[in-house]
Amino acid sequence: ELGLNLPLTGFFGLLTENAVKAFQLKYSEQILAPWGITQPTGYVYKTTQRWINLSHCSSLNIPMPDLSN
Repeated sequence: ELGLNLPLTGFFGLLTENAVKAFQLKYSEQILAPWGITQPTGYVYKTTQRWINLSHCSSLNIPMPDLSN
């Protein structure tokens, strides 16, 4: 999806964090905007996880998560 070729290391290192940030920027309207932010965090949290799932299983009906807690 992002054209990245990351090694499978089994841990969340700098390469993975940077890949998450690139993903968050690419889909910033769906991932960052609901939080009112413009800069990627590198964290796979509610909106990032939702968009990862939707991008790989588009037939799923995954509602927007509650962002208040």
